[in-house]
Parts: sequence; structure tokens; C-alpha cells
Amino acid sequence: MNRQCLKVLSGPWELVGGFYQAQCIMIKEGILAGSDGPQFWSGEVIKAMEGLWAGTPVALGHPYGSNGKPVSIKAAPNHVIGTVSNPRYDPATKSLRAVIKVPEGVWRVNQLGNLREVSVGVFTDSIVDNGWHNGKRFIGRTRRAVPDHLAILPEGQVGACSWESGCGVRVHASELDELKQLATMAMANLADILKGKRSDYMRDHREMGYFPSVNEETDEQILANWENCTNPNMLPPPEITALRAKHESRQQKPSTGHAAAAMYPPGVE
Repeated sequence: MNRQCLKVLSGPWELVGGFYQAQCIMIKEGILAGSDGPQFWSGEVIKAMEGLWAGTPVALGHPYGSNGKPVSIKAAPNHVIGTVSNPRYDPATKSLRAVIKVPEGVWRVNQLGNLREVSVGVFTDSIVDNGWHNGKRFIGRTRRAVPDHLAILPEGQVGACSWESGCGVRVHASELDELKQLATMAMANLADILKGKRSDYMRDHREMGYFPSVNEETDEQILANWENCTNPNMLPPPEITALRAKHESRQQKPSTGHAAAAMYPPGVE
């Protein structure tokens, strides 16, 4: 496995002690549409699962049998890529959080960089109970659930509790926290520039009109690391696309017209 494939990506994954780790919100109170239709999951039911998730397998996609129906992860051990660690219930958001741990040596680890959606694989005890919650109708109520696995969904698939609704692989507990982290990083960059520690990055900033990267590697090294990834079919993240455009623009600077004005702000030689 090429260790650089995840290193060049910004996002939630960190390499710690031989494991790629990421924070995750697995499920939260609300209407979740599973195999039994839209079911209401209460915070109490979700909290009751807290102690059951530790060590539960993490799969890349839900496992299915030869008949096309979902099966337990025990029947498809080849789907396992990691485990759930440190599950904890958050009473403020009525959600269940955890840390996903994937061993560094798992050959499919380089597929995780762009994936954010997750889905819980659970055995449930539900009852018929028509009603509404936050403007959404449900036809059943989950009374109890036993974890089987947590699936990280392939690109294009969305979990019952989607990333947009607050679940999934995340940098922090909320989008506000993510914005705060980005602002902190930007201020640290600015402080370094003002102190004269990053004259080379400041030159790039003047030429390209955007804030410099915090990565200590050069742009060329990052691009080289990405090109050496073992999975050529993996779509490049926005960071790599931006670096490619930046590198290409340096090769031939436009001299006149709207292209020059767009790439090089007024006042830049």
C-alpha cells in the first residue's frame, strides 16, 4: 500500500499508531428509512446501544448474500476493514458518536479518502406506529437495536442518516466546529507570513490569489505522491485538482484578456 494516498488528502482521517482513524456520527434521533420503511428512532433507543458498539466491525459497503439480500457481517468477513472504537452518546444532539479505526495495512484503505456517508447494520425490534416527527411521517417505531456492523458507503450512496443531516465521517462534531478549525489554520498561516517565516508561500499567494497550503511538502511532492497512488481509478479530491491547475498555470502565464485577469488579480506582475 502506498502510505501517501491518504496523507495528501485533507479531511477527517489521521494516521495514529498504525491505524487510520476518523471521527464519525453513526446515527441520531429521527426518521430513518431502512429495509422496513421509515422508522422513528428515539434518543433513548440510540443511547441504549452505546455500550454494544465497541469493537463492532466496520465494512466497506453493506454485505449482501448470493440472493441479493442483506446478511450479517459474520457471513461476509471479507467486507471487514476495521472496527468501531469509543462509542459515546451525545445527549445534546441525541446522536451516537464513535471513532473508526482502519489498520494501515488494509489494501482498501486508499479508497476511504473521499467517502463520508455511513450506514448502521443492525438487528431491530420494531412496532407499527404511524406518526410524524419534524415534518416527516413514519410507519414504525424502533424499540430496540443490536449492532452487527457499521458500513462506510461507496461514493454515490447515501445513508439513512445522511452526512447532510449530521451523520457520517466528520472532522468534528458539527460543521461549525469544522469552520472554526479552518479559520484557526488560516490565522496561523497569516501569523507565520507576517513574521517572515513563509516568504516562499507568500510569493505563491501573490501570484495565485489564494491562501497558501499548511502542508510542509511542496506542491510538486504532493502531486507526485498522488500520481504514485496504487489505485489509478480513485477520483482526485478538490485539493489535488486545485494543485494541478496551479501547476499548469505556472507553465504558461496568460498575457492578455479575461483569462489573465481571472487568474492573476489586478496589480500582480
